[in-house]
Amino acid sequence: MSVDLILRLEQRPESRPHMMSTSKRLASGLILLAAAGTAGLAGCQTTVGGQTLPSGYYLRDDVQYFPSGPEFLLHNTERAYQQRQEQQDLGDDPDVQP
Repeated sequence: MSVDLILRLEQRPESRPHMMSTSKRLASGLILLAAAGTAGLAGCQTTVGGQTLPSGYYLRDDVQYFPSGPEFLLHNTERAYQQRQEQQDLGDDPDVQP
């Protein structure tokens, strides 16, 4: 590097690094504000008694209980086939015309 270039670099005003730090602070503040706003709107997960709960509003939420159904998903269809087979075995077939 030449001596002129070194002297020009040393004589730079200090306002430019100060402006960069201000813009970095502003960007950091905006990111922090956006993160806090998102957390406030979305709620926070908590763990109580081994359960992961979606937010603090779970105490005011209505509990919905759906009882488990049969493991065989075609239970009604299978039962209808069995009844039809029993009717055919007894000779009591409703589809047969006299």
